Amino acid sequence: MGGRGKGSSRIALYQALQGTFCVIGFVLSCVAYLIESWKQQQPEYEALCDVNSWISCSAVLTSQYSRGFGLVGPLLGEDSPLNLPNSLMGVVFYSLQFALGLTHNVRAHRALWYLALCSAACSLYLAGLLVFVLHDLCIICCSMYAVNFGLLFFSFATYRHFHALSAKKSM
Repeated sequence: MGGRGKGSSRIALYQALQGTFCVIGFVLSCVAYLIESWKQQQPEYEALCDVNSWISCSAVLTSQYSRGFGLVGPLLGEDSPLNLPNSLMGVVFYSLQFALGLTHNVRAHRALWYLALCSAACSLYLAGLLVFVLHDLCIICCSMYAVNFGLLFFSFATYRHFHALSAKKSM
């Protein structure tokens, strides 16, 4: 019984941290969207995270890669309804992650794990664009990448726990 309680408290901690990371990611995505919007409306706007010519959130967040991951526009057109700002996709992603994380369902946690895998892959892709294409550093973007890898860890840990529980119940 003692080991089981310890495992349950660890999962509760993982779920709390997962929720916290979702809130942080949500806030960062909202800030990124605001910076992008303000910079487009007022080209002279300078964000606090615009430190110098190679550390500039607004330069990255207004680049061609800040909408539809830089892929949707060339494929479907810049006016496509699917060519959304990456930051808005982040708002939806973190909200979905938070909502699914509240459940105690193995399928929901499997979906969380798959979504976290996709977000980690997108983070690697976008980080590669930052370094190799844009030659820039975005503090907000890198913070979101860290959040995504944290979510990857926590979603895997909680999925393993709920998967093991469902396997025990089916025996």
